[in-house]
Amino acid sequence: MKIDMQKIKDEIGNLDLTIEQEAKAIVMWSFRGCPTLESIHAGEEQDIPENISRISEEEMKEIMKYAVDEVNFFLWLKENRELVYKSSIILGSEMTAHWDKPRDPEEMLQELAQIVKKNGK
Repeated sequence: MKIDMQKIKDEIGNLDLTIEQEAKAIVMWSFRGCPTLESIHAGEEQDIPENISRISEEEMKEIMKYAVDEVNFFLWLKENRELVYKSSIILGSEMTAHWDKPRDPEEMLQELAQIVKKNGK
């Protein structure tokens, strides 16, 4: 898929994203490209015969749909029910306190810039 970078630059000043657009983009950038999920989906696990996926296209679509619905809901809460949103984030933070810290955003920004550059030519 070719990205029209000039169109993006021309429209960036007038950017008015919907919650749905944000949700889909967040899921795509943060979940869909997960190397572990992609490896399983592509059938690259050691116990799986080559080129046989453990996750079908339909199952992957369902997983992504669920993720988009959830992100969409929380972005909607953030804009429309701030107290519920913040309470949910506090509870979620408590439930995930033992998780690893996120990757360095500056490093991720460099990776994103490379993807945009690659697709913008």
